[in-house]
Parts: sequence; structure tokens; C-alpha cells
Amino acid sequence: MFSKDYKTSFYLFYLFLLSIYVFYIFIPYVLNFTGYFNYIILDHFPKNSHPGERFYIGYITDTVNLNYFFLINTFLFLIIFILFLILIKKNKITNNFDKLFIKASQSIILICLIFLLLDLYDYYYYINILSESMVDKPFLDRDSFYNFFNGRRQTHYIVGSIFSIFCIKNNKLIIPIIFLSLIFFIEIISLSRFYIFLIFASLLILSNKKIVPLFGIIIVAIIFYRFLLLDNIMITLIKNFLFEPISINFNAIVKLANAQIELTKIDIFKDLILKNIFTNFLFFDYSNSYYIFEEKYHPQIRSFAQFGLLDILAYPLQILFISIFLYLLKKILEKFYDFTDLYIITGVFCSLMIIRGSAIYGLSFMIKMQIIFLIISLCCFLIKKFGIIKS
Repeated sequence: MFSKDYKTSFYLFYLFLLSIYVFYIFIPYVLNFTGYFNYIILDHFPKNSHPGERFYIGYITDTVNLNYFFLINTFLFLIIFILFLILIKKNKITNNFDKLFIKASQSIILICLIFLLLDLYDYYYYINILSESMVDKPFLDRDSFYNFFNGRRQTHYIVGSIFSIFCIKNNKLIIPIIFLSLIFFIEIISLSRFYIFLIFASLLILSNKKIVPLFGIIIVAIIFYRFLLLDNIMITLIKNFLFEPISINFNAIVKLANAQIELTKIDIFKDLILKNIFTNFLFFDYSNSYYIFEEKYHPQIRSFAQFGLLDILAYPLQILFISIFLYLLKKILEKFYDFTDLYIITGVFCSLMIIRGSAIYGLSFMIKMQIIFLIISLCCFLIKKFGIIKS
């Protein structure tokens, strides 16, 4: 089922990154020339009730040179692209994972599973409260679901999923499948796709060539299942499908419109570099930093997903520090095992975190995963060295 050929996984990951670029950067740029970009955004603001918003959308898109915007996005994506390819580069000396490391990985999944069950337990009581408040069919209320889960940390979702995929590839199935089944359950009852898509994308990249078409079909089904359930008209399905990359790009256009004004009022070195030089890049806090894309002059018209690549321009020093740490930790980890598979899986999750959230958060999460890998490796090394238990 899974490929033992590194080149296959490498090229599939390479194609995965290219597909992200095409979907989130290239397609929205092309749609600008057809007028379809504004059409899809405006479709969410009816003429009769939102004339101000419709005028504002046209004004903002005219403010930013979209050719430069595309070139900036391409350049920023290239930085992330190169960084990921360096991280998943195979070790010169291959050290296979031992049973002890895989057992430790299962223990981490078990811890994440406990937190996940606690979330579901809390959600059950949350739903009961809604039921008593006369909310009709609370288990099918997507808004109430997001109001509950979006305010909670979901790190255990990602960490548990990464180690579950890793363990499945290494033929450890029971705990990982239980964990992933609960993730699928949460995604389905919320009509979401994010984690299911990332999990199957990781499985596809690690799978052998014979299984790739099957996982490809599953991923297409994951992408479109919600649209097929909610939309029965093809044009509506297409508009809703394209709304994600277009809305994220519109978010970035508003940010750049703010930055264009802000650049005329600041000292770039003093404000962009010195004000942020001591900002913690691993546990980043936007409220304690200077953000050139802050909405001082042009507000966002709606709470769209963030376009995270722009954070590379906002915090260049932090991105440099992160890149150095990523490389150094990679060189240290190479002394223990070949972490290529874990880097690929983590890279799939982090790439979407970067595009749809923040380059700072996505890349710093990669460092945090490296730290987890290092702690497990050191523990395994010490256990074996002192013969505490047999691996």
C-alpha cells in the first residue's frame, strides 16, 4: 500500500505544493482578467442590501496592482517551496525507526485521543444546553459546532493525525485508526473537510503508485462532498468551490492596500525590523508586534481566512530565525533516524496552515514538531543505552 521509494513520495509532495500554488495563487490571478474574481466576491453581497460593500470591493481591487500582487505571492510561495524541499531531502545515511520510537509515537496518539474524547464529552453537554434552550436539531447546527470548537485549541488534532499516519505506514493500526475515525466523525458532523483532506493527501503522497488513483478519487470526493450535499446547480457548485481561494486573495489585497499607505509613513528598518527583533517567533503573539498589514486604513469587509504568505514580508527577521532553526534541528535529527516520512506528513499540514493562516504559525509549528521528534529520539536513545526496557 505504501511506497518504499523515496523519489515517488518526493515528487508527489512536489506536485502537492504545486497544486496549492495553482489553486490559491494562479487561478485567482487568471480569474481577475475575466471579471470572475469580483463576481464571486460580489455574489455574497446582494445589490439591494449591500451597496456600500459592493462599491468598496471594486475600489479595493482597483487600489492594488494585481500583476505585482501575483508576482509577490509567487515569490513568497517560492521561499516556502524551497524551504520544504530542503526539509524533506533524504538523509545520506538512512537509519530506520526502531520499535521503541514507534511505540512512543503510539503513546502520543493515545494522549491526543484522550484530549479528543474530552472535547467530544464537553461538546455533548454543550449540545444538551442548546437543546434545553429550544434550539432545533442542535446536532445538525453547524454554526453552534464552530462556535464551540473554534474557540478551543486543536493542536492535538494535528499532532495526533501526523503520528497516526506515520504509525499506519509502519503497520501499527488500532490506535491510529481509532483516532482518525474520531477526527472523521467530527469533520462529517460539522460538514468540514480540512483535516480529512490533509490526512488523505498525506496518505496519497506516501502511497505506492497503484494506490494513488484510489486516494485521488477519495480526495476529490472530500473536496466536493459538501457542495454536492448543499448545491444541486453546477454554477453554484463552481462558485462556492472557487470562493475559498478568491476570498483569501481578497483578504490579502486589503492587507496590501493598507501596507501601501503605511509604507509612506514609517521607517522600514526601525519599524519593520527593530520593533519586532525581540518578538518570540516560536510562540508568536501578534498583539506584541508591529504589523505592517494592520487594517488601519481599509477594513476587511468580512471574516475571511487569512492569506498567511504575507507574514513573510511582515516579519522577515522571524522567518529567517525560523528557517535557521528548522535547518539546524534537521541536521541534529539526522543523527537519530531518517525523518523523511514525518517531514512530508508535517509539511502537508503546515503548508495549508501557512496559506490559510500564517507563515509564522505554520513554520513555527514545524519547529515544534521537530522538538517532539527530538525528545522522542533522545528518550529512545537513553532507554536503549541504559537498558531500561527492551525495544
